[in-house]
Amino acid sequence: MTSFSGIAKAKTIKLYENHSHEVGSVLKQSDPKKYEKYESTDCITYVLNVLSHAYKEMGNGQMAKDVWTMGRETSRSDFRGTILAKRLVTQKNWAGIYVSPDSIHPSDGDQEHTYASVVARKQCIYSTDNVPLKHRVVNYNPTKEDNSNFQALYPYLGKTKLNDIDYKELAKIPFGFGLSRGGMHTWLFVEGFVYEVHWDAIGKGLYEKTALRNYPWLSSAIFVPQDTAIKLNLAKLKCAS
Repeated sequence: MTSFSGIAKAKTIKLYENHSHEVGSVLKQSDPKKYEKYESTDCITYVLNVLSHAYKEMGNGQMAKDVWTMGRETSRSDFRGTILAKRLVTQKNWAGIYVSPDSIHPSDGDQEHTYASVVARKQCIYSTDNVPLKHRVVNYNPTKEDNSNFQALYPYLGKTKLNDIDYKELAKIPFGFGLSRGGMHTWLFVEGFVYEVHWDAIGKGLYEKTALRNYPWLSSAIFVPQDTAIKLNLAKLKCAS
């Protein structure tokens, strides 16, 4: 039987390789007439298209519809990837994994990353929406000491030790849904690569594939479906339920 992760992985790649019918949502809004023949897409639409398709193929037509509204709260009209992730974890048994290339010396020198790492380790949550986390994979691409931002945060702690073992396990995951900057950006994860959409592009620049090791958004969270969550060979956070 085909798994949810397998179906979602195939759809992720198919859209990445075949999107001549789509345009970034910002471009579509800026000139509706010029792009009237194109379907509008953006980072969260990419995620929802894939999740909806996978649930439908698995025979769960209701969830295929529900994912389009699961990121909304009753009191507000905007869709948030963090709310979607939280409900997938608490209602559908997905598992959250905090990831960071360097948890001590982020290459951009932004303390947001070190703070998020501490919160993940001590509280097992991601973002102000308190999305539950179960695992933590960090320090798979330590910032070099000659990087100008290395001195920005805790230089006295020295260079971060490379953790390649956990990263190699992470790269085996067939499918996941990712969040960066507290949910500001959403993307999809397939076997070590981030797949994302740029809302201000069309054609070749609309979709992009980047190795997680080199992903410029740095600290993030990846959420994996139940069929993958039960097989994860990653260290569990001590505070995780």
